[in-house]
Amino acid sequence: MSYFTGSANSYEELRDAIKAACVLKGWTDQGGGLVSHGGLYVNLQHNANGVLAYVGTGITAGALTGGVAGSGARLGKISPGSRFPVVTWPATYHLFIHENPDEVYVVLNFNVDHHYWMCFGASDIPGLGGSGNWYAGCAVPTYSWGSYGDSQHSYSMTESTGANGYSGGSGPWWHTSFFSDGLGAGAAGHGIHVGIDGIEWTSLLGSSAVGFCTAQRFLNGLPQGPNPWNGEAVLHPISVFMARASSKVSLVLQKRHARYVRIDNYEPGQLITLGHEQWKVFPFAKKNATSRNSTPSDSGTFGWAIRYVVDEV
Repeated sequence: MSYFTGSANSYEELRDAIKAACVLKGWTDQGGGLVSHGGLYVNLQHNANGVLAYVGTGITAGALTGGVAGSGARLGKISPGSRFPVVTWPATYHLFIHENPDEVYVVLNFNVDHHYWMCFGASDIPGLGGSGNWYAGCAVPTYSWGSYGDSQHSYSMTESTGANGYSGGSGPWWHTSFFSDGLGAGAAGHGIHVGIDGIEWTSLLGSSAVGFCTAQRFLNGLPQGPNPWNGEAVLHPISVFMARASSKVSLVLQKRHARYVRIDNYEPGQLITLGHEQWKVFPFAKKNATSRNSTPSDSGTFGWAIRYVVDEV
């Protein structure tokens, strides 16, 4: 488990830094943007609009296989909407590489107080018919207006509804609802290879989309923090559920190295010490201490904490 930080001058430099750190920590360089670790296969790409992670189940003849065409995660300006800022370079990246299970998190801090993010990994939940490989990002791979105008391109996060902003613009797996559509969902840019009920990927892009959500009870718990006595906030598990027949759900992912947290009394990048562990705090996008729910240009005090371990190499 390792933490890396540095400065990047472009999305290409950031992509290269992510790949180099993964290889340093034991991932296999498969050529181009391809890396693998155990049964997790990722194609890291970049373009003018961000760094992209496409996740699959194998590599054949130098190409990623087993994924869903067009589905993946992107770290970058979420859409052309005016409320999502363009990254001013250089920008500072925070990179966390964990194993048992594999989980990689990337947070880009730019323009002083704004953040874009991306992560990928493998679920260790037993009983999955698929690989459990997953991806999540603040944006979908496609950078476009879609069918919405500028007023709909905004952050939208509340204590009761999770997120419903266009093209992402939320936290990881941050929604109370199950989805069956694509770009209109706040959790777009997320997917997991489940292999359940004849469904391979729970992806929000494509006609085979199958709903998933974080548990309603965890979202409802966030308004209860911070503690009025000591000012501290609870670190809530990030649990992802898949909709099943007969109105049932199944747990398909429990993130082992990241948690939800209200950041009213925490600053971006601050370390929280819990026993022998440390967790590094970030807003979903941009902290606004005067509004607990998001405004169109920020994420209020919604945030997350990632397990922090200084690089051992």
